[in-house]
Amino acid sequence: MSMSGAPAVAGSAGSLAVAGALNTDSGGAPSAAGAAGSAVSSGGAPVACTDKPPNNGDTCAHAVEYNWCTQSWLADSCQASCKKCTPGTGSGSGGASGSSNGSAGATSSAGATSSGPTIPPVTGGKDGWASRYWDCCKPACGWSQTSCNKSGSGSDGGNSACSGGSAFMCYSFAPWAVSDTLSYGFVAAAHGNYSCGKCFQFTFNGQGAANSASLKDKSMIVQVLNTGGDVAEEQFDLLVPGGGVGQFNACSNQWGSSDLGAQYGGFATTCKNDAACIKNKCNTIFAGKPDLMAGCDWYLNWFGGADNPKFQYKEIACPQAIKNKSGH
Repeated sequence: MSMSGAPAVAGSAGSLAVAGALNTDSGGAPSAAGAAGSAVSSGGAPVACTDKPPNNGDTCAHAVEYNWCTQSWLADSCQASCKKCTPGTGSGSGGASGSSNGSAGATSSAGATSSGPTIPPVTGGKDGWASRYWDCCKPACGWSQTSCNKSGSGSDGGNSACSGGSAFMCYSFAPWAVSDTLSYGFVAAAHGNYSCGKCFQFTFNGQGAANSASLKDKSMIVQVLNTGGDVAEEQFDLLVPGGGVGQFNACSNQWGSSDLGAQYGGFATTCKNDAACIKNKCNTIFAGKPDLMAGCDWYLNWFGGADNPKFQYKEIACPQAIKNKSGH
């Protein structure tokens, strides 16, 4: 079982900023907002009253639950669920016009740039906090899509590399940004409390150790793919490349490197939360590993290099984009 349970060591306070584009998925692309009347495509033809999935890979049920229906980036998706048209017809009552190109940060015809999907903050949830780790071990949940060979991509159904086997964590499980205020990712959670496959929403409150203030009011949705008895009930261990190997270490085997940063806290703890130092270590260790490098950029940019940030959390249904990665 691969876990890093112990908290990362708090570093010095201060904000982190690293030049570079925010790592986003296809969910941020807006389109021109349509006027009230028929829902039309960019060519002027009526849009069928159907539930085409959102461009961010999520579901129309979540589009309604998270109040995305009024956001321009949803374009002509989820017309029926959002009640923008009459089922069986192409007529609408205020659908979006224009087509979404699927790339984050696109500009509408009015010149405004959308920040992409947002979701209501967690209210009345439980208090929690996030540590971080990446130990390269096959996760305890052991799903086939999370178990890769030494390259970090090809499937390997063997035993975990942390117990002498050939299976490692897949590189694709690094966190990623959906918008300026929403990210998806994966976690290890307390054994017996939060079982494999469950998803949770965090809304950060700006409290915690170094740089946590930069996360205030942002949210993450995460899925549990690892569990361990050394993780506290209110603690979630985020899978972040370079976040520290914790209790186990298959990374020295997989990457052939001993420069993995502090056992607990990884590059950020070793670098005392200095962004340039963290970036340099990522560039060295993750050269030729774009998924891991993207995860490092996410940590420095969207996550702001936060150390053990606090949040309120609740269990929610898993977004389709997360399920597509894990297979659960």
